[in-house]
Amino acid sequence: MERFLPVAIAFLVALPALAGEEPVLRVQKLIITGNRALDDEEVARAIGHVPDRTIVADKDVLEGLKKKLLAAYAERGYKEAKASLRLETASLPGAAVLAIDVQEGEPERYSRIVVKGLPRGLSGALLASQADLKPGVVRDRAAVEESGRTLARKLAEQGYLDARVERFEEAPAGPRRYVLTMPVRAGARTTIIFRGNRHLRRGELLESLMGGGDFRTAPDSLDQGLARLRNLYRRAGFLHAEVTAQRLCRADDGRTLAGRSACPSGWGEQRLTFTVKEGPQVE
Repeated sequence: MERFLPVAIAFLVALPALAGEEPVLRVQKLIITGNRALDDEEVARAIGHVPDRTIVADKDVLEGLKKKLLAAYAERGYKEAKASLRLETASLPGAAVLAIDVQEGEPERYSRIVVKGLPRGLSGALLASQADLKPGVVRDRAAVEESGRTLARKLAEQGYLDARVERFEEAPAGPRRYVLTMPVRAGARTTIIFRGNRHLRRGELLESLMGGGDFRTAPDSLDQGLARLRNLYRRAGFLHAEVTAQRLCRADDGRTLAGRSACPSGWGEQRLTFTVKEGPQVE
């Protein structure tokens, strides 16, 4: 079924030179057919539409637009996509219709998903599934990068607040098939303890500390978390509240290390204790 983009988002392309001239024509609308993986707006962006811009007519314009469109499809896993672009007569003088017909073809897919570097007890298959990475998913680079961010958030929910998902790796596994590997640096599993909070609940403190999910346990980030906790208490009327943090690192062999510095690499657990001295509440 044909879909029309409104004139408001139309952009300008050129027609071939006529009688030695180089006319400038306005694309009145786009007619896009055959596109499923990219919607109409994504197709328009891929070929670089700019509202109200004029372009001098040139015979290579349509070919250049097609190359941009096919490059966008390749990034989404459709390397066999084909497209034809043609200019058609429009009702207004000096205007044209750009018709784009897409044949997407079969996409490349990931036949296997591997999450490596996870601590013992965590299921890579489960985490990958929660991040929308399942065997058979299309080889869409933007989607994989977003899944990596989701994977890091899922690890944070398991207590691995410093987890990082590094650049993904790919390996061919047959025609249009790849193995996707997501390398993970989980860091130490963190337990958070609050002491001295008589007036504010743990849930309130934890939400403030996390700062919308951006909290990490490196010293600089820890200082930012402490500032958020102090501000929370001040907003509640505890103008002189003090909050301090203490870190206790624990290695797999039972060794412990206390302080504010980050835990040594490879140590599996840490405990962050936040001690609150609320002081008087000002009404």
